[in-house]
Order: sequence, then C-alpha cells, then structure tokens
Amino acid sequence: MERLVGYDRAILVDAMQSGKETGSVQVFPLEALDNPSAGHLDSTHETNLLTALEIRRRLGAHLPPVGEIMIVVIEAQPVFEFSEELSPTVAQAVAEAAQQVMNLLKNG
Repeated sequence: MERLVGYDRAILVDAMQSGKETGSVQVFPLEALDNPSAGHLDSTHETNLLTALEIRRRLGAHLPPVGEIMIVVIEAQPVFEFSEELSPTVAQAVAEAAQQVMNLLKNG
C-alpha cells in the first residue's frame, strides 16, 4: 500500500485463486474485489487491501481512488505455497498479463 501513496491511478499485478481456470488472466477494478472484512475486523492483521487503503486515506495519505486502481491477476493454484519459481501454467500467462497492463496504460 505504501507504494501507492502520492499517485492518482495504479495498476496492481498479482496472482489469486478465485475458482477460474488456472493460468487465466483477469482484469478488473479494485472495487470489484469482495471485502469480507468490511465492518468486522478483529485484528489489524486480518485486513485486506481495500480496508487498508481506506484506513490510510482517513489518516491523510494521498492514494488513488478505489475506482482508479485496476487489478491484473493470473489465476493460480495453490496460492498459499511460496516459491521463487512460477508454476508452468502461471509462467505461460505472464505475457498475456503484461499485454493487459500495456492495454490499460494505452487506454488511460
């Protein structure tokens, strides 16, 4: 989140698990993500990006509006195992994800 301070727009690139086909690429605004912790955080360690951005805005940080943050994700399986290597399926999708980022940049 700190890397977004001072910007008016942003593109975030990541992997996620949403039930789509592994290796598929999705593009959507941040506001389209579910916010399961909205209104009932038990701990600051349970927050997500939407909630963290809102808290930081309330503390005075200049951050892009939620509608100006686009997400480019590659569907990955499983997402809770960490490695320095991409799975072959995810690695194959990187070029498409990069193209989606370029499309977002071109189309403003």
